Amino acid sequence: MSVYLITNERLRPLEETSFEYEGITERYDLQRILRDQPEVLEEGLFVLAEEYGDWAESRRRIDLLALDSEGRLVVVELKRSDWDESLMDLQAIRYAAMVANMTLTQAIDAHRHYLDNRGIEGDPESRIRDHLGIYDEDIHISTERPRIILASANFSKELTTGVLWLNDVGLDITCVKLQPCKMDDSIFVERSQVIPIPEAADYMIRLRDRETEQQVSSQVKDSPGGDAFRAHIETPVPVEKRNLERLYKLAIDLEREGLASLLTREGTRNTTLHVRVPDHDFNLLTIHKRGQYCNLQFSVRHLERYASKSKERLDEILNIEDSRIRYYGDESAGLPQGLEKALRQAYTETKNNMES
Repeated sequence: MSVYLITNERLRPLEETSFEYEGITERYDLQRILRDQPEVLEEGLFVLAEEYGDWAESRRRIDLLALDSEGRLVVVELKRSDWDESLMDLQAIRYAAMVANMTLTQAIDAHRHYLDNRGIEGDPESRIRDHLGIYDEDIHISTERPRIILASANFSKELTTGVLWLNDVGLDITCVKLQPCKMDDSIFVERSQVIPIPEAADYMIRLRDRETEQQVSSQVKDSPGGDAFRAHIETPVPVEKRNLERLYKLAIDLEREGLASLLTREGTRNTTLHVRVPDHDFNLLTIHKRGQYCNLQFSVRHLERYASKSKERLDEILNIEDSRIRYYGDESAGLPQGLEKALRQAYTETKNNMES
């Protein structure tokens, strides 16, 4: 796929390059960047550990060990290019087998070591609870059949053929292509999901649901619009229902005004409303409904790039530098004054900047 830059009403192609040619290393550059920005690989990905290898009889290490938005364990394997992939799919399967049935205690310990190694303050269990949106009950992570994400600048036909077959027989492997491009002294990365094909993901999930009821608990269903999210707003905590109703109304208004497009993702325990920028594959705001509670997730990077003025206002209302804002079930946890107006301004500013 070619990428072009519009200059003076002309299309200037970006030149494809390679991570190797640009001196971008696999572990110290690519892995570090994706560790700090896992949403590049998948929205809602939470890194538990880096270079994980807490086993007695092997020296192998997992590049990144993560939890997805539904609390499923994810093995992330990175390669710079297809000639360097060296059976990365089989390697990742081996890693997934080695961490299968990891206990919650082991996951918390792995995250504690990760935080200590990076000098990051925070309680590992609290961070995992924050990610899952579960605060007042026992937490559960799904480790029986870990997912796999393979990321590379390219994938050979041999590898993709194998991955398609493995997904067909019940594994869950995603291939994310990260193609570097260059213009002058600037390096760009084009991100695309190769497997499963995004447009076919919903069909593939529904097909697999018919094959076995056991897999339903780990499936995720995407629905365009916000109707499916509206059906999940009912909750025993009154203030949470009011928050969700106000946020839902804002999202619907933004969609009606052409400032946003909505996508609802339904999981076994969580429901997420993605408030997307029209014709672009990113959200400024994501609304999570997890059990009895809700939280908001902001894309700080996109706000800084496309809505910097609105981001300043949002920073005055909320501290969004941590990207995720949590609301708890008590009367003091209502939405702060001016939040909805600031969010509307952010989507308006983004649209104006993209059109200019």
